[in-house]
Amino acid sequence: MHDLILQRNSDFLAATRQVIAAMKTTPGNDEMTWGEISRQAALRPAPAYYVTYEYALRVIRVLRHGRMGLRRDRRREMFEEINRKVTAVQNATGASLPSALDYVLKNCPASQFFISPATAVRLTQKILKKYKTVTK
Repeated sequence: MHDLILQRNSDFLAATRQVIAAMKTTPGNDEMTWGEISRQAALRPAPAYYVTYEYALRVIRVLRHGRMGLRRDRRREMFEEINRKVTAVQNATGASLPSALDYVLKNCPASQFFISPATAVRLTQKILKKYKTVTK
């Protein structure tokens, strides 16, 4: 799981760099706050879901049986999105739940990073500090 978090952080920082680069080329955006940069980066598509297969399988099974304990938050939204994609793969190919989930986790990007605003700001601050020291 630690490797997944490191990969997510790396991918999020790349998305943050893209937001900053776009900000520099758009007139009037040079005063964007860390919070806004973070929000925009967090809502960009993510290359993966950053969740282990075993955990995702367990949560999807619980979700499908209607016993989901997660509140309406980012994690629940993420697992609902994964479940929709898994269902689509199953319907299209006749694959089992484990096979369809494996396919989705290996081949399908996420619609966003599914991270909290606080995590997004913390990661953005980290990249901005590095960026400011490089440009000085």
